[in-house]
Amino acid sequence: MTPYISIQQMKSPDLATLHKICCEAYSQNFYHHWDEGGLDNYVNKVFGIDTLKAELSDKHIQYYVAFINQEPVAFMKINLF
Repeated sequence: MTPYISIQQMKSPDLATLHKICCEAYSQNFYHHWDEGGLDNYVNKVFGIDTLKAELSDKHIQYYVAFINQEPVAFMKINLF
């Protein structure tokens, strides 16, 4: 079966999905760059609910999430400055 792949721009109602994939994807890909405890602090700061909520309401920041069979698998952040 061919997987169904889609990319969607995230909006405020998508906050929970965005938070989940940002934390998971970043942690999986960059865990080896951090000392103990550093990764959790960084992820909580950069991908925390309050931070993402503010960024989703900023017209100069866009987030996109890639889905495979409706499961989030990756994200992209674009700064439009």
